[in-house]
Amino acid sequence: MAPTVVLNNPGPPPPWQTHLEDIANIFGKEQEKKQLINQYWQRIEKIKQVLGDKRHQMQVSVITVNPPYGIFTYGKKHPTGKLLHDIGLKRPPMQTGDFFTKDKIPQELLSEVDGDVIFLSYRGGKGAKESLGKLQKNPLWRQLKAVQQNRVYLVDSDNWYAFDVLAMNAVLDDLEKYLLNTP
Repeated sequence: MAPTVVLNNPGPPPPWQTHLEDIANIFGKEQEKKQLINQYWQRIEKIKQVLGDKRHQMQVSVITVNPPYGIFTYGKKHPTGKLLHDIGLKRPPMQTGDFFTKDKIPQELLSEVDGDVIFLSYRGGKGAKESLGKLQKNPLWRQLKAVQQNRVYLVDSDNWYAFDVLAMNAVLDDLEKYLLNTP
């Protein structure tokens, strides 16, 4: 029988670095872990450098549309929230709290998730596409500054909601693609 390791922690997932350390320790890959963490920080520094002072003024919102939970957003305890903090990006006030996620945001509060940029994370499938379509037709949604300026970017929730180093690199890919290539 092969040895089994369970990495299940009660509550929200651990920070991605903790997850990476656990995996590296199990497989004896300390050097690879250090390399991945260094690469993460190099990418963070590159984004900070390219954005310059703009990153302190730009408000970046991250929301997810998921049929069972409605609209939800990520707080400081979420790995994506931490990554945005590492870069020094501002978040809308509703997303600055010391929480993992906040779900079931009523549509009448959509203005509170507005930002200069909105990363709209969603997973495909019929229910999600219907929810996304309803949101995009909502007059309150269409009033948001980011929507009016065409600065809403659809991103994969499998990456933006995850907590591993591969997902964090995919989020950094999206940030580079959308933030570094826009005015």
